[in-house]
Amino acid sequence: MAARLSARLSAGLTALHVEEAGGAGAADDLCGAIPEGDRARCSVRETVRRGNAAEEILRAAADEQSDLIVLGAPRRAFFGGMVLGTTTVRTVRHASCPVLTVPKDPH
Repeated sequence: MAARLSARLSAGLTALHVEEAGGAGAADDLCGAIPEGDRARCSVRETVRRGNAAEEILRAAADEQSDLIVLGAPRRAFFGGMVLGTTTVRTVRHASCPVLTVPKDPH
């Protein structure tokens, strides 16, 4: 979705992965998650940072003067309802630009 928006708006796109302590580690190919046709229509840059995910997302957005953050947001069940994770909530709450949250698994 981010790549399509980027192409449509002639904007740059940064694919960001944040490695947190005790996390899964580095993503092998961030741009591999973006369909090839979409990658061809926009300028994509891969970035890996280390630290707290929300803090690093916000720092990257500030460093790059981003106009929009598109964030894959897992939904978790909580007392019979669905809630967003803490990284998503912290990013949305403290971002200085709009944040578009997209379910990681739309089903």
